[in-house]
Amino acid sequence: SQLLFAVDIILITHLLGEEYTAQYKVSTVLPFSFLFLSVSFIRTNAVKISNKSLDKTYIKNYYLNYLKIFSAISVLVVLFFYLFSDYIFLLFGKQYNNQYNLMFILSIGIAGSLMFRTPLGNILSAVGLPKINALNSFIVLLLNVILNYYLINKMGLVGAAIATSIMFWFSGFLSLIAFVWYLKREE
Repeated sequence: SQLLFAVDIILITHLLGEEYTAQYKVSTVLPFSFLFLSVSFIRTNAVKISNKSLDKTYIKNYYLNYLKIFSAISVLVVLFFYLFSDYIFLLFGKQYNNQYNLMFILSIGIAGSLMFRTPLGNILSAVGLPKINALNSFIVLLLNVILNYYLINKMGLVGAAIATSIMFWFSGFLSLIAFVWYLKREE
């Protein structure tokens, strides 16, 4: 699943060059740092979730409560980057201008990861379904390579940011489908 973060960098370097890679990496630093919120939150409760893996009502309510909190956080993250990403770039120096508003585009993808990809992937592992995460990662990796290649060629750095954001959401929705399947399946 960590390859989702690397595909765009590898393809930008290959297709556009190292100077664009540096611009893009700077654009990812702050938005991607917000992922620690959901990872920290969900991993703190991983043992509890594992112990309650047969109690589907508990698992469902846990996720719905999580979603209430992280939906609000996601809106705040996207709003923050919408309003301030141009100013944040000034901290990195003039050579890293944010002419494409890459941080804002990436923050939209981060919102999908905060609400769906990270929590549901961890919940699925905690309830004994890590193979679903592996399959999800494989599908997303293949689609990510194709989409990034196409969009980087068409749109440059903006294409890479859009492709990565789409893949965060797509991966999250695959996890959501698996989670709903887990809740509905008979033991």
